[in-house]
Amino acid sequence: MKQLIYTFLFLIFSVAVIYSQPQPPSNLTASESPWGQFMRVKLNWTNNSGQFVSFNIYKKLGELNDTTSFVKIVNHFHHTTFYDKFVEGGNTYSYYVTAVNQQGESDPSNMVEITLADTILKAVISGNITDESSNLPLGGVKVFIIPETGHFVPFIFTDSLGNFSREVNAGSYYIKSMKFGYYAEYYDNVPNFQAATKLILNGEDTVNLQIALAPIIPPVTYPLSGSVTDSVGNPLKSWITVYRLGNNTHHHGMKRTITDTLGNYSVILNEGDTVVVHARPFNHNYLPEFFDDKNTFNEADRIAVTGNITGINFILEPKPVYNNGISGTVTNPDNEPVNAFVSAFRKTTSLQMDCRRYTTETDSTGFYQFINMIPGEYILLTIPRGIYSPTYFRYDGTQTLNWHHADSVVVTDNGIVTGINFNVVPLNGNGLAEISGSVYDDKGDAVAGVTVYVMDENNQITDYSISDERGNYLLTGLIPGQYRVYSDMVNYNSTQYHQVSVTNIIGLNSNYNFTLIPDAATGVDNDENLIDNFELYQNYPNPFNPVTSIKYAISSPQYVTLRIYDILGNEIVTLVNEQKQAGVYSVNFNASALGGLASGIYFYKITAGSFTASKKLVLMK
Repeated sequence: MKQLIYTFLFLIFSVAVIYSQPQPPSNLTASESPWGQFMRVKLNWTNNSGQFVSFNIYKKLGELNDTTSFVKIVNHFHHTTFYDKFVEGGNTYSYYVTAVNQQGESDPSNMVEITLADTILKAVISGNITDESSNLPLGGVKVFIIPETGHFVPFIFTDSLGNFSREVNAGSYYIKSMKFGYYAEYYDNVPNFQAATKLILNGEDTVNLQIALAPIIPPVTYPLSGSVTDSVGNPLKSWITVYRLGNNTHHHGMKRTITDTLGNYSVILNEGDTVVVHARPFNHNYLPEFFDDKNTFNEADRIAVTGNITGINFILEPKPVYNNGISGTVTNPDNEPVNAFVSAFRKTTSLQMDCRRYTTETDSTGFYQFINMIPGEYILLTIPRGIYSPTYFRYDGTQTLNWHHADSVVVTDNGIVTGINFNVVPLNGNGLAEISGSVYDDKGDAVAGVTVYVMDENNQITDYSISDERGNYLLTGLIPGQYRVYSDMVNYNSTQYHQVSVTNIIGLNSNYNFTLIPDAATGVDNDENLIDNFELYQNYPNPFNPVTSIKYAISSPQYVTLRIYDILGNEIVTLVNEQKQAGVYSVNFNASALGGLASGIYFYKITAGSFTASKKLVLMK
């Protein structure tokens, strides 16, 4: 009894810590951290605010006492060591770090500056770029000077006379030129770096290049057409959205149209495009879907545009009627709205998700809403458009692309669950190296719609890809460094990841393949290799009335008990009392099933082998 009271007091103290203003980090240091030929700045600091904080990192080019402004380079970082790769020898950089929690941002840490050694000889690359057909100079051409090894050099633009010039470190380089309305090319007049001419520069060398870009000829176009009806053939007025894919993965640009009175539609697309088609009925009593009878963007058929395309037809299913739903927002770290898909996957058992998923898209304010949902537990995934990383929903705001680590949202027969908000972070890749591979199931068949993502040594997601119908994926935007590549798909377990060392600033690292095992074949919610500790999660919703969900994780087979207590330590109910395999589990607590349970503070406690943990929950009638 005395131990339980101490546990309750500790929990109350912990809640006070979580909801207090964070303390500034301290002992910030900056040091040179070479990796091979490359230079990095390593930052270390001390966390003074406990485990419920993240960190913002600020940087400027210059000394601490100059007038240059600091710029935030990282949002919501969850570690106390950070490697800054975007530095050059001979420059001075200054840094500080702040702590962030639900109450706001702390004051800055101590500020540090560091001057990097510069013993590298210099050379100059200059040139002139013209229109290939008219020989007139081209201003505003984006010129990339790409080192074979070393740090990426920021691009420059040609002036109004087509001239450009850049001082670089002695070494080997490739040149890429780009301008809207013209075909991009590598020097000397080739479409890819594999065939490009390499410039080898010694100290004090100067080269002057003559480059001509070819105007883009308007593309050949083809119509894509189809219809939208209900199950008996009645036309359904619907929005048709056609998403154009880049690298057969992210969606880059879209076209929209509305079906006519007969339910027919047609859109014009460019030859060579790969697209995904989505139908959303005006009548909300029907479910939207992707072609062909798919419920999420990842699963949707990829359609290659090689000629006239017909028969992209939708037969939409009616919704069951429930007065319930889920709503929230998708924003970036500056709380600006982000256009994104949001998908909700319903749990049918502790092992798998329902094959029926709900998908919607945010509006111009970042708001999304599902209505009329089958009651149950859901996990949610957002896939933003543009430069942001996908993530599953977690109440603590942590980013994750492992569906086993997502938090459950409980939807009852009545009521909208509000505040299920995503804060998505930008992808941090801006290099030119790539990683590719394929995804297969345990029978050796290709698996489409798998999210494959790559994390750098700062545990930040650099890029992601969605496998195509052949199971292939391509990750781009990488700079030299150490990376880990993971795969994820609901109802599958991946027991592997790849450690990849990218040594060149440009090039393809291939054949990093994955084998996914269907959950039904594993027999548990999580593969044991994916769970590395025991954990009791905060219940949701909290406060609640009358149902809340409690989630816990165990890393090895254990006899598990999960009990509810009142504030005096009296046991109210036992929710779990059995042997469990390693995995992540959730259980509902329905206060109404206990009759006259009063509003107030209660506690739930788990015991699994030697692991014990308690948390507070609030019943509010």
